Amino acid sequence: MDRTTGGKAQVYQSTHQNDWVSTGIGNNSQTGGQPSSFIDAHTGYGPNMPKDKSDKIWGPGIKSLSMPAGEQQ
Repeated sequence: MDRTTGGKAQVYQSTHQNDWVSTGIGNNSQTGGQPSSFIDAHTGYGPNMPKDKSDKIWGPGIKSLSMPAGEQQ
């Protein structure tokens, strides 16, 4: 990626508050989300997620929020 972008690329990540794989194992800060099960939290990412599922997991009208890697909330 560095060669492609000349060192100007940014990396973004989304981490649901209940996703212990990303928060616990990956040591990523959470970016939001509604309380849900591990299965929903860990698989609830991406702009193409069905609206009913994203509303339940992230909140009404919200998709998984991304933030620059390393930025803390």
